[in-house]
Amino acid sequence: MTVSLEDVSRVSKLAKLQFSEQEKESLSQDMSRIFGWIDSLNETNAESVSPLTSVSVEKMPLRQDVIQCADHQEEITQQSSGSQFNMFVVPKVIE
Repeated sequence: MTVSLEDVSRVSKLAKLQFSEQEKESLSQDMSRIFGWIDSLNETNAESVSPLTSVSVEKMPLRQDVIQCADHQEEITQQSSGSQFNMFVVPKVIE
């Protein structure tokens, strides 16, 4: 498939992008190559290939969905250089 300069201009207008004429020519060539590659993929026979949901055939181990207590706020704030009321104390940034 060949992408013309008019096609590039139309797409760039829709995308609200501005290109020089040299960039449009380059984009036209690049897009033509990309669509050519897609056309070659469409010509391949892939009927015997089943769709994939993942590139890996290994099953991922699942863990139990168990609620755990995650109340570590006091422990974490005690490790900081400054804390008050279980919150971090930081220097004033806005005057």
